[in-house]
Amino acid sequence: MRGTAEERLESALADYAAGLSLRECEKMNNVNYKKIEREVKKRGVQKGELSQIITEKIRVDSEVSRLCDSQRNKVNKEVEKRLKHLEFFSNAAVKNVREAMSADCENQNDFRSRAETIAKGKETVIGKSPDVAVQINNSVTIEDLLSDL
Repeated sequence: MRGTAEERLESALADYAAGLSLRECEKMNNVNYKKIEREVKKRGVQKGELSQIITEKIRVDSEVSRLCDSQRNKVNKEVEKRLKHLEFFSNAAVKNVREAMSADCENQNDFRSRAETIAKGKETVIGKSPDVAVQINNSVTIEDLLSDL
């Protein structure tokens, strides 16, 4: 693999996160496995942590590939629109949290307001509890996305 040492290391870390062994990452990216191992520990990268995402993307892409062109375009446009909305709200939440952290607190209500802002920002950026997230994620189907056609 070509590229700078940093690019090769990043690629090796991604390969490790996808499930390859340190030795496989070393061979594929021309980076010493000890260096990869140090970075894995330093950054907290878990072996195979991307496996579930990869599997889910394959499943979704397979479903989308069976759609006709107009349906596939609709799905792609809707996903792009929703991702833009998520990015906007995440950025707004981070900005609100920064402002809340820098604001002076004079009384208990100020502290309570700051805590609520931070909690809502965290929920926006990180998400709700896993149970709620699964419920929300399972409530949107491809049929929902295609209902406008």
